[in-house]
Amino acid sequence: MEIALKQFPLPASELADVLKVLDFSYAGLDADALQRLFGKMPTPEESEKMLKLLAQPNPTQSLTSLEQALEPLCKVSHVERRLRIVETALTHTSQHSALMAQLQTLQTAAMEAIECSRLAKVVRTSLRISNVINYGDVRGQTSFSLSSFATFASFKKGEFSALHYLCYELFSVEGMAAKEFVEGMAGDLVNVSKVARGSTQNLQADVRAFKENVELAREHLDTEMDQAARNRCDTLLKSLEAELTSLEAAQEAALDAGKRVQDFYCERSYVKFEAFLAHIVAVMDSLSKASTEFHHHVDGFKQNYESQEIERSVIVATQEEIMTHNLTAAVSHQHARECLPASMLPAANMTWAQAHDVDPICIQDVAQISAVEERPRRTSLVGQHLEQPKRNQLEDTCVSWLADGKTVRTVVESINEVASVP
Repeated sequence: MEIALKQFPLPASELADVLKVLDFSYAGLDADALQRLFGKMPTPEESEKMLKLLAQPNPTQSLTSLEQALEPLCKVSHVERRLRIVETALTHTSQHSALMAQLQTLQTAAMEAIECSRLAKVVRTSLRISNVINYGDVRGQTSFSLSSFATFASFKKGEFSALHYLCYELFSVEGMAAKEFVEGMAGDLVNVSKVARGSTQNLQADVRAFKENVELAREHLDTEMDQAARNRCDTLLKSLEAELTSLEAAQEAALDAGKRVQDFYCERSYVKFEAFLAHIVAVMDSLSKASTEFHHHVDGFKQNYESQEIERSVIVATQEEIMTHNLTAAVSHQHARECLPASMLPAANMTWAQAHDVDPICIQDVAQISAVEERPRRTSLVGQHLEQPKRNQLEDTCVSWLADGKTVRTVVESINEVASVP
């Protein structure tokens, strides 16, 4: 305490005069120096004891140097509260601006995450790959949780992980430049990265501390007897209340934004906003690292990806599109009748076939087999009626179709063209 008083820019007697009248504009006041005195002011009990000592004859002879220094402050009522109010008067404007900026950054980060088309592309592609891994088809789950990305990315089949397959889809099939994509994504999510490194819990604590200062000023105003001090405290309180109102509104908006973005990305339960955004940052970091690995081994990876019987699906046309297109082909090419038994036909195909007076077996085309691992079976079903050279040509073409990700409808057309060659 004695050291703090010696380091304070004003003598204790001047500080006592400032605190008595709450003179917020007194020259020489320093907020940091005031903060260092927090908790060091005389308590009411200590002040009462000091005043009793001062009432005795020759009081200074029985007082230590510290007690003599504290004498002026002991004569100020509620000295600790006044000290904090003066410090609040010096800092509340900058505190309010800083807190508002942080709360606005939270909202901006949420909007960035929702509007980032590259992030949405990553999520959609990850969902398709995840469905293929789990269900053998692009259809399955309808949402992909960002919090599950690390688990998804670590899944491996052979030498490569699901993360490498994701890079293949983004940077080869989609034709995107890896560096441009990752850097563009980071540029779209600047505030996401910033908030992910912060703490919403600390921010909320700062808002609560601001509110406590408002309550402190309100409490003091009810007991202040000095009119000049009362006027200054009343003016300060009005400013604090207005700032608190805006802070609470911004805080509520920020919390709503945090929940909204987690709903947008189908999180199953709410987590701290910065924790959720950290998942997005982890996605960017993983893509950055994996894209470099992918392009260093792109030729080998492409060969592995297209040659192995991995679980990858093409985009599937609707049943109606397939059946409508295959109507003529099924009637003219009887290979379908010999390829698939009637037991493999869905009930919808049977109904549709009966309505159009067509043999349902002829409608079931082998192009409805969409997984790459079924490629040999697809080739066998269609190619068994072709001579060996044409069968090889068909097999090579099927590999290309599937790797390029064309729709089943296009595959149907191509298969029928090959099958109709004399």
